[in-house]
Amino acid sequence: MRQVCLKILPLSLLVAAALSGCGGSATPQPLQPESSVSTTPAALGPGTTAGDAPTVTSEDMAFTVASKDAARDVKAANVRYLSLAHLQSAGAPADQLVAVRKGTAKLFNSLSWAPALVAPVVVDAGSLLLKINLADYGWSVQMWETLVAAHPSPVATTPGLGALQQATGSTKPLIRADWFVASASTPPLYYTLWQAPADVTALESMLKMDLKADVANGQVIRAGLSKSNISTNDRVIERHNRATGYLWRSFEFGSRTGTRDIFSFPLGSGGSETNTAQQGGLLGSLLGGSTGSSNGQSTFTADGTEYIFTLPNGMLAFYIAGGNGARLNQVPGAASPILAGAGCMGCHSKATVQATDEMIAKTRVTGDALTAVRKLYVDAATFSRQVSGDSAAYVTALAKLGIAATDADPVSYVAKLSNGK
Repeated sequence: MRQVCLKILPLSLLVAAALSGCGGSATPQPLQPESSVSTTPAALGPGTTAGDAPTVTSEDMAFTVASKDAARDVKAANVRYLSLAHLQSAGAPADQLVAVRKGTAKLFNSLSWAPALVAPVVVDAGSLLLKINLADYGWSVQMWETLVAAHPSPVATTPGLGALQQATGSTKPLIRADWFVASASTPPLYYTLWQAPADVTALESMLKMDLKADVANGQVIRAGLSKSNISTNDRVIERHNRATGYLWRSFEFGSRTGTRDIFSFPLGSGGSETNTAQQGGLLGSLLGGSTGSSNGQSTFTADGTEYIFTLPNGMLAFYIAGGNGARLNQVPGAASPILAGAGCMGCHSKATVQATDEMIAKTRVTGDALTAVRKLYVDAATFSRQVSGDSAAYVTALAKLGIAATDADPVSYVAKLSNGK
């Protein structure tokens, strides 16, 4: 099979690359060997044991081993395989193979609406052949076919291919694991596979949330920043509660002029409301139809938004939108290109990044608008505790997939490698 594969680079360069899209300053530790990623071979049939697991030594052999495994699996129609054999044959060091295995486990679970975390099963003794069941991630057969449409087709004479295709019902039942991580972690496939809607209104409906109502009723916490790793302009970050965890939303601004100056216009939900009071609820009552500010209106206008929210299994999904609410592939106005999916995972390898609010000290509004600011924006200690709690929950979920708190993000790590960055 002719396919794109990883470039073999020193680990020090990989770690630097994993952060380059985010402007992060902290240096993560290298990826560690697997601990709790499943290393138990797939059920090999009656009378066999884990010690009978074959050793895959080439990509052709991966197909042969997969075909035999699928022949024994009563759920073969829902089973698919991912191979790392080509990487080992090309001389990839062990730490890169670890990165691909961890990235595969994390990404499948980050594209899942199923309630539980499920790591791929290692089929062979050398951990070069991984097996997944589509149902574990709530995937349909058609979703797999959408994923593999751009994957190169296997050579027709590959040993075991015909039997594997017959058992699974797929023409591409085995793909390269690094190709999966690089392709499925960036738009458009990233959005397609977690079924992301076309705009933020549909996203809120999908998540059964009303973010404007949360803001109007003071049921969020916010931080206002004059600069960040993402942008040199102002930024607002806010947290919402979700039935299955949380949602963080950030507002991005293309300039600091007019209603894009958050310290003069700190309220609202970032849209085109004519007055925050029109939203009703707590802030509407506080403002009483007037901002109480010498600036008149106190509602800011954002040029884009980013969303991070928990999936039912504890993983995170990412969504980027423009000022009109339409879905975007990358963060608008970022200092360097940041794509939804892998780009976001690189920045948020431990969930939300700590930030210190500047709004309470720097806002230029007065009166009821200032009172409203103090209802929404919180002190550094309160914000830090919330971020730490959310991050701890995410780190716990990652640990169940064998990804340690000291690891760099394996998805962005592999995606950058595959793209030669």
